[in-house]
Amino acid sequence: MVQRVLTIAADSPSTPRTLRSLVILISWKIWCEQNTRIFRNNASALSSILVKIKEEERAWAKAGAAILQEFGILGDIT
Repeated sequence: MVQRVLTIAADSPSTPRTLRSLVILISWKIWCEQNTRIFRNNASALSSILVKIKEEERAWAKAGAAILQEFGILGDIT
């Protein structure tokens, strides 16, 4: 499922760049959570996952994806 979402977001030229970044970021964190649940038998609470997504968004903004922070897309999720 994650691969399908990433493919749709990446392949569509009409998808705004900000939305592509957001889809990739959220998909990445969901994939990481899935792996943690499967291979380490450790599940995080939804609130914890949302905090991790927000932290990742801040890291991406520092690395150059400032548009995510500029528009405050993830500002109110926690």
